[in-house]
Parts: sequence; C-alpha cells; structure tokens
Amino acid sequence: ANVQAGWARVLQGDEAGLPLMHEGIAGNRSSMSSIEVTMQLFLLDAYAHLGRHGELLALVNPVLATARRRGENYMMADLLRLKAEALLASGLEEEVAALLEEAEQLAEWLQARALLLRLAMTRARWQGGTALRQLVETRLAAIESGHDDLDQQAARDLLRAMR
Repeated sequence: ANVQAGWARVLQGDEAGLPLMHEGIAGNRSSMSSIEVTMQLFLLDAYAHLGRHGELLALVNPVLATARRRGENYMMADLLRLKAEALLASGLEEEVAALLEEAEQLAEWLQARALLLRLAMTRARWQGGTALRQLVETRLAAIESGHDDLDQQAARDLLRAMR
C-alpha cells in the first residue's frame, strides 16, 4: 500500500511520496517478489512526473531486464515508453524511435488502447505534425466512453496545443 500511497502523493507534486514508495518496494521485494516489476513501474512513473529523468534512466534497464526475463509483456510497453520519454527529456534521441516501435507493437498485441494513446502522445510531442495529431485523435476516440481519465485529459490538452 505504501507504493500506491507514495505514488498518489507524487502525482500531486509531493516528493515526500518517494520514501514511501522505496519502503513499499523493499517490503514487497522480500514478501511478494512477483509484483516487483509492477511496483517499480509506479516508481519510474513517479520519477517521470517529478522530472527526475536521470534516476528513471538509472533504474529502467534493470527493471526492463526483469520484465523480459519473467515474460511480463503487459508491463514492457509502458516501461519502454517511460524510458523513451526520459531519453527525450535528457536530449538523447538515438534510441527513442526503436523503443517506441517496440512499445507500440506490444501495446497493439495487448490491445491496450490507453497505452496506445500514451504512446501516440509521446510521438506527437516528440515529432509533431498533422499525421501524429490525427493519430492522437484516433487513439483518443477509441477509448472515450464518457469516463474522463488523466490520459484523455492530457490528450485533449495536447491536441489543443497542436492546433
């Protein structure tokens, strides 16, 4: 519970959530190692929200390796997206296209529409252009169901900014 509570605090801009997350991950590692990748994904997302891209990049490769070794494909696409976004924020674009391609293939295979929207937004912020704006619109339309979540709000904000 500490991981999710810490993550929620971070999403509200409170870095004090990070120690809670670290504590929760350490506890889960000894008692429920099977959810380690999931818990680490929360931490990586927290680092991304706080703009702590160096810390994200220092941790993401071991987490990716664990996910690959365990066959946790449902986590891989979001891990790859977070790595790509951290690289972009750090001015390191070389690997980004390949990371996003792999993430998109996995998200398609999983039929993960919200993740496909996040990936389209990453590409649109990175490369811009009409085609990517249309891709974000298409991905957004595929998941809109009257329930407005943070991804949908972010997509609409991005589309407004791209006009």
